[in-house]
Amino acid sequence: MNLIGSFQLKNKRIAAKKLGKEAVYNEFSKRATNYKNVYDAQTGFM
Repeated sequence: MNLIGSFQLKNKRIAAKKLGKEAVYNEFSKRATNYKNVYDAQTGFM
């Protein structure tokens, strides 16, 4: 998962919430945080 994918999932998550699709919202919420797997806290870069 890269930053662009995470950003797209965040937007899809917002749309799912507005449409009342809680299961989709929850799934996208989990997947949208995958950017943390490529974040280096020491350097502050992805």
